[in-house]
Amino acid sequence: MVLTAILALTSCRAMSGDHAMTDDKMAGDHAMTDTMAAKPGDAMKALSGDFKTQHAPTTGSATLNKGADGRYAVTITNLKTEPAPDLHVWLLPAGDVTDSPELRGAKYIDLGTIETTVASRTLAVPDGVSVDGYTNVVLWCDQFSVAFGTAALK
Repeated sequence: MVLTAILALTSCRAMSGDHAMTDDKMAGDHAMTDTMAAKPGDAMKALSGDFKTQHAPTTGSATLNKGADGRYAVTITNLKTEPAPDLHVWLLPAGDVTDSPELRGAKYIDLGTIETTVASRTLAVPDGVSVDGYTNVVLWCDQFSVAFGTAALK
């Protein structure tokens, strides 16, 4: 199964972990669905991919895996990209991801922000959220509505 994690880097405004979003989106610690949430003991092979440049030069890698506690997390390593004040990491469903304002309306899981000065960071997938079918990680700049970089996880 191909899983692409979309790391969204949002540069103009911080989005709090509990702000309201549409039913198809999830922010911070709000669950989208609990029907396919991780359960301790469920098997999952770690999925990973390298970032591809979209709007801003971006390199590094992303890995989605399940910890011994049954919780999923996305780990970003060796991240290098343009500076931005609030860079959001999004996990998006399968499919081709291109740098476009339409991504703003896509179904995604907001994993929070990441600093461009931090080369590596692990972001937890909120409890109760299913990662089934999510195969992209996007770094999204909200101020300009552009994707800095994307990683398709395999």
